[in-house]
Order: sequence, then C-alpha cells, then structure tokens
Amino acid sequence: MNQNRIGVLAVIVLAFFLAPRSPAWTPVQGPVEGVWDLEGSPYIAVGDIQIWGGDTLVIEPLVEVRFNAGLTFTVYGTLLAQGTADSLITFTSHQPYPMAGDWGPIYFYSNEPEGSVLDYCIVEYGGAPGPGTIRIEYLSNPTITHCLIRESSNYGIWCHNQTTPLIADCIIRDNEKHGIACENMAAPTISDNTFIGNSYAAYVDGSSQPVLSGNTASGNTHDGVEVHGSLIVDAHWSDLPYYLSGGLYVEQGVTLTIDPGMKIVSASAVSLTVYGTIHADGTPSDPITFTSQFGSSDWGRWGHLGLLESSTGNIIDACIFEYGGSDNQGLILCQGAEAAISNSLIRYSPNAGIRVTADADLSVTGTTFIGTEWPIRADASAFLTVAGNTAQGNVHDGISIQGTAANGSTWHPDLPYIVAEYVSVDAGDTVTLLPGTEVQFLPYRGMTIRGTLLAVGTPSDSIIFTSSQLYPGGGDWNAVDFIDSSSSGSILQYCTLAYGGANGTGTVRVSDYSDPTIANCRITRSAVDGVQCVNRAAPTISRCLIEANDRYGIFISSFAEPDIKDCRFFTNEFAIFADGDVAPTLVRNTAYGNLHDGVAVSGTISSDVTWSNLPHIVIAGMEIAATATLTVDPGVDVQFVPDAHLNVYGKLEADGELVDPIIFTAEPGASESGHWGHLGFIGPSSSQNLLDYCIVEFAGSDGLGALFFESSAGGTVARSEVRANLAHGIECRDHASPSVLGSSLLANASSGVRAEGESTPTITNSNIVGNARYGVENLDPLVTIDAEDNWWGSPSGPGGAGPGTGDSVTAWVDYDPWRDSPYLPSVTISLTPDTIPIVIPPQGGGFGYTGVVINHTSQQQTLAGWIDVRLPNGTRYGPLLGPITLNLAPEETLSVHLQQNVPGMAPAGHYRFNGYVGTHPSPASDYSWFAFEKAGPLGIARED
Repeated sequence: MNQNRIGVLAVIVLAFFLAPRSPAWTPVQGPVEGVWDLEGSPYIAVGDIQIWGGDTLVIEPLVEVRFNAGLTFTVYGTLLAQGTADSLITFTSHQPYPMAGDWGPIYFYSNEPEGSVLDYCIVEYGGAPGPGTIRIEYLSNPTITHCLIRESSNYGIWCHNQTTPLIADCIIRDNEKHGIACENMAAPTISDNTFIGNSYAAYVDGSSQPVLSGNTASGNTHDGVEVHGSLIVDAHWSDLPYYLSGGLYVEQGVTLTIDPGMKIVSASAVSLTVYGTIHADGTPSDPITFTSQFGSSDWGRWGHLGLLESSTGNIIDACIFEYGGSDNQGLILCQGAEAAISNSLIRYSPNAGIRVTADADLSVTGTTFIGTEWPIRADASAFLTVAGNTAQGNVHDGISIQGTAANGSTWHPDLPYIVAEYVSVDAGDTVTLLPGTEVQFLPYRGMTIRGTLLAVGTPSDSIIFTSSQLYPGGGDWNAVDFIDSSSSGSILQYCTLAYGGANGTGTVRVSDYSDPTIANCRITRSAVDGVQCVNRAAPTISRCLIEANDRYGIFISSFAEPDIKDCRFFTNEFAIFADGDVAPTLVRNTAYGNLHDGVAVSGTISSDVTWSNLPHIVIAGMEIAATATLTVDPGVDVQFVPDAHLNVYGKLEADGELVDPIIFTAEPGASESGHWGHLGFIGPSSSQNLLDYCIVEFAGSDGLGALFFESSAGGTVARSEVRANLAHGIECRDHASPSVLGSSLLANASSGVRAEGESTPTITNSNIVGNARYGVENLDPLVTIDAEDNWWGSPSGPGGAGPGTGDSVTAWVDYDPWRDSPYLPSVTISLTPDTIPIVIPPQGGGFGYTGVVINHTSQQQTLAGWIDVRLPNGTRYGPLLGPITLNLAPEETLSVHLQQNVPGMAPAGHYRFNGYVGTHPSPASDYSWFAFEKAGPLGIARED
C-alpha cells in the first residue's frame, strides 16, 4: 500500500470518530432532493429512499446517513455526496451493533448527463439483498473517489449493464465477496484503489471491459481479478493479477490483450481457451506469467492455454507458463490455430510444454523449456516453425513428433525432433528437413515415406537421424522407409543415420519401385543393414560412408536396381549383399576394414546380371539359370567362402584383361587349396561360356575340378591360369567339350585336366606344369583328347603315356606335337615386394620392391615399361613411374630395386600395384602386380 493511500485511510477513520454530532436527527424516506446539511445529520432512512430522474440531492461534508434494516437508496437522478479529506460523508447501518448486510445498496440507476458523485465517503455494512453495497446499473456513470467501501455482505461495488463509472483512489475492504464486480457489458474505470480483505479484489465477466490501473491488493483471499466464462468482447487485462476460477473462453472474433508484467493465475484443472485471439506481449523485464494458484507446491494443477481451430493472429512473447498440464494437453495447446510464441519460459508440466495438433501453424522461437516431459509434443500434420529454443531438465529434451506429416511442412534445426510414434509422408506430399535438423527415434519407431522427403544438409551442417537413448546402440529404432513408386524425388544428402535396424530392417529401407537419392551420407551402427533395397527399388546412392553396420552395408534383393557410386564401406560384416535377382550398378566404390570387403552374393541368377567394381563373395551354393547371363567385369575378384560353389546353367562371361584379370579365389587370407568348391558349367545351355584372362585358384573342397564341365557344357578358357586347386584344375563329364587356349594349368593337387563320359576338351598353346597326378587325364577310351602344342614342364614332353619327364598324360590323349619351352610373352615383367603383407599407416609411408624384366627371345626387343596403381575404388592412378623405353638384348634380364612412397592423403583401402611392359598406354604384352593396404581413420571400428 503506498503512502498516499495510507493517509486517505487514516483521515477517513479519524474524521469518522472526531466528527461533531448534532443531538437531532432527521428521518427520511421516499423521494428526496435538495440539500442534506450537517444540521440535519444524522439522516435516518426509515423507508426506501429515491432520487427521481431530473432531481438532485446534495449531501454536505460530515453528514451521516443511516439505514434501518434492509432499506435501499435508489438514484434515478443525481446524487452529489462530496466530502473532504477531513470531513467525510458516511453511509452506514442504524443498528446498535452494525454488521455486513444490515441495509441494501446505494443503487445508481441513471444516465443523467451530469452524473452522480461520491467523494470522500464511507459506505459500510450494506449489501442486502445484494449484489453490492453500491450497485451501478443501466448506463449509469457515477464518479466514486476517495471513498472507504467496506463490510458488504456481497460485493463492495457492483457494476452492471453498460455502466461506465469512475472508481478511483478508494479503499475497498473486508467485503464478503469481491471488492468490485463488473458484469453485463460494464466498463468502469478502476484506478489507484486499494483492495484489502475481500474474497477477490474484483470480478469481471466476459462481456465487460473495465480499465484498471494503479490498483493494489493485499490480504484478500485472492489478490487479483476473478474471471471465468466466455469473453464475448475484446478484453484488456492490466494492473492486478487475473484469477481463472473456472474455464475461460475467448470467443471467435474476440481479442484478449494482456499487458507486460501481468500474472494470470488458474485454479485447479482450469484452462484458458482461445477461439479468437490472444496478445500476451510481455517484455524481458516484465514478463507475463501464467501460473497456478497453488504455486510450486504441485505441478499440473491447472489446465492449459488452448488456442483452437478458429484462433488466428495469436502473439505470446516474453511470457512464463508454469505448473499446468493437468489435462495432458501441455501448458499451451495449439489445436489447428495460428500463433507465434517467442522469448518465453515454459516449465514444470507433467506432460508437454506445448501441445501442437493437426493443421496448427505455430512458430516457437527463443523459448526455454524446463521440467516437462516434452518441451513440445506435435502432430506431424501441424506446421511448426522452431528456432533458437533451449531445453534442459526435461524427460526428453526435444520435440515429440508423430503421425502423418503435413504436405509442405518443414522441420527446423533447433531442438531435436523425437519420433514418438511412426511418422509418415503420404503419396503426393512433401516434407523438408533443413540443414542442421536432428531427428531422434524412440525404440522401434521410424519414418514411412510414400511421398517426398527432402533432407538436404550441407558439409558443415548435416541432418542427423539417430537414437533417442542416452546410451545408443544398433537396433534402437527401425528405419527411414521409402515405399512404392509414389515415393519419388526424395533426397537424403549430407545426412548421418545411426543406430537403426530394429525388426530386421536397414537404417534406410527402400522398396517397391521407390527411387530416393542418397548422397554424401554417413550410415552407421545398424543392428542389421545400413541400407536395404528390395522389391524393384531403384535408389541412387553416391559418395556415402557406410560403416559399422552389423551385417551388410547395403542389402539388395528382389529385383532391386540401386545405382551405387563412389561410396566407402568400412567395418561392416560385408560391404554389400546382392541376391541373384538383382542388378545393381557399382562404380568406384571402396570397401576396407569390413570382415568381408566385397559384395556377398547367393541364390539363383534368373536374369542378366553384371558383377563389377568390388569383389563379389559367393557365400553359399549359387547358380545361373539357363536363361540368364552373368557378366564379370575386368579386375573383379570373385571370392568364395568355404565350400561355396557357382553352377552355370546359362552363360558366364568373365572377360578379363591382361592388366585386369578376373580372379576366382578364396577369401583374403585363405591361400590354401580346397577352400571352396567349384565353378561349374552344366547342360547344353551352358556352352557359350568365356573365361579370358582369369585366374581360378584354391578350389576343390567338394572333390570336383575347380572348373567343372558336365552334361554337354562347353565354352572357352583363354589366357587364364587354373592353379593350386585341391582336386583337378578342369574336370569334364558327360560329353562336355570346353576349349582351353593359351592358358596355364599349374600345381593342382590331382590332374590339370580330367575327362570322362565321352567328354572332348581341347587344350592347346597352354602350360601344364606341376600337377600332382596327371597333366591331362582321360578315362574314356572311346574318345581322344586333343592336347597338342602345350608345354608340359620339360622339353622332352609329357610323362606317363608320353615320352618325356613333364606332367603325365594317360592313354587317349593326343599330346604331339608339344612345345619345348613355356608359353610366355616375348618379354615378361615381375614385381616382388621386399616384405609382405604391406600395410601403410594412416599418416603415409612407403615400401620397397624389385622389378625384373626378361627378354625370352634371341632377338633384341624394344618396348616400354611403366608402373601404376589401382585405387580402392577400382580406378587407376598413374603412371607412377614411366613410361620408360627398354632396349633389351637377346635373352637379357634387367633387375632394379625401387622405393614407392604412399602419402597420408591417399584413401584407406586395398591397392593393387601394377607393372607393365608393352606399348604405352596399351596394349601391354605382360603384367605383374602385388597388393598393399593403406590404413586410415575412415570411421568407427567394429567392436567384434
């Protein structure tokens, strides 16, 4: 209470007790007018009193007006009761022991243009039968100033029905209800009053528009203004706190304006619901506070601020919302409304800070969230803009998101979005994620994209899809799932996707003809696969790092046709899996540090397929159907896990090159014979096969030849090497008839070639050396095998049924004539590293090697020699050395030791170091190579 108001109260009380008293008194009743002076005081109402319209009653200072029980004073005309600070006018009870409700109200029922005045008056013990000691109705506009209004059995002052009084500088106290009540379009001006000991300082209904300023309230049950019901006219809340004792509704077309520094206090389970507009525009130094009447003793005691469907233009700035959320709708509910919330503090809710539902258009900026379950809980169908917000100490420090996303909606870089239930994008709809956005997923949640998802980050501001768990792990969430052909034009670029793969999915799943573009992404820590492509999906995946996924970096099945370029696969189990029905395009990809650095393949190839770029690893028995062709590109390794095999019923085209042979071999590190089964060619449909510049090694675990031809199968094995196999190099059964040209059958544990069942292989211009049993073995006396013009390891020719000491032959083999020297190029080159294996550390290093060039002829040879390297992505780099012109004398051997540096900037992975002689840049007449690895911190190392 300020000093001025204390002085007014003291003067009123002192004047009441010290005022001189006349021994006489004047009874009054009925119509009155004129002047009531001190000489006639006290005036005692013995009946109801009226001032008729057009009449005026003047009451002079120090006059006392007393009322017998239940009597009223009705003013239709003009009442001028104007005391002074030391000469008060008193309206009181005539009872010997006065009490609230002894008499009825002073009832202003007039729209006289001059207006009534109560100034420096005491009005006490009224209120019977109600609704206040002073009752103002029907356009009345009295001026009530410097008065003490107290001890009413109802309201102190009741303003009703379009009244516009001025109530100022008064003390309104100890009334059983409110100090002032405003109802039915009342519009009083209420300023600089003091409210003490009332139920509430004031009450305002939804049709009234009081103007409050400078008032104080203390010692009331509630030190503020009570409101409830419906606001049907614009309202301006200022000055004292407003108390919501029941639900309050701001109707459509109505604006509620709340001044800076205001406090809005709600009773238990009470909400403020806005169908119109709210402007709660605080300041940093004077925020507007929405809180509970119970303070901090119990969170969730009141409801929420609800902004509903028809509500537009809402502004909430520099506000505090706290202790609400009793109805599980958050402290603020935005349900289909349009609003902007900024620079606010939202705290202490047992559920959401802000709840945003379908079709809402909400902006939340610069706001802090503390102590909620969710700072924001939003339906994906809402349009939510967020920026500059912070969250701390919440159960989840992010934005809960769920449901079907709105077409054209945008997710922003701010608090993380946490997918609480599946989010979907419908066909024809588009959702955009801005750079820097983070999306987290609760366990087993994910996103389903049937429309278009545009998640385009930048190199410095990527978009993150990850687990919501404090200690994340693979399989925490499901997948970003692109489904069906309507999912067109989606882009994941500069994104990180981590810890997905629950329920056997990939972290990214592409299916049913969908074709997203996935570029410059990091896809990691899936419990299963990084990316799954199934059911004719055709994504483009480029320049991605796909690492540390528990199974495959990319899984491809069911006729999917992904285009995979310039990706790096690191520390997965396999880089890629492709079943027999798929035809991915693989270009310049790199696999390093995986358990298997290649493409796992299995099943039946039923349509034309090409294997390219990375090693392909046959992980089980596999076959090529009679109607299908498998093409293996030059330089591709085909590796086999233990006992795996590949049977060709259709056609195999393995057309390598001298400098890029195709190698059919065991997995890296398994260099013993008998590691895998065989490469089989079966049936007459398998007669056009080609193996040119191939190496076939370490097969025979099933006792069959490394190359196994059966049932009229044929084909050509040219310029190839079949070596170090546990059984036969080539085995022919049941009328098989392959041609072996210019090849080498070396060091096989049984025969180089074995034939039975009227099989008629042809072997010519080949080297057949070091085979343990026979060079060529024919078990069928009905046919003779043509094996002319071959080198058998000795100038004397083959042994066994032959005349010499070379590899043996059986009967029924035509070996004559034979070569007296190996089938070699005129000039050969060999590269031998100083040590093996070679592993270059991440910071770079080098290695030494010896190069040997031999002229095998009796003539001088002039040709070029050069060195290059095949990079981990399959492309060539160089030449590193040369081309150098070599002039070699007859049968000259040239040997040189060299050193090669590998810089730290070189990408990690498997390299092939190549030496050539011939005509630069092509063709080379001979070629030699060895492998090395470059280590590097490509990503997260596998933990198993």
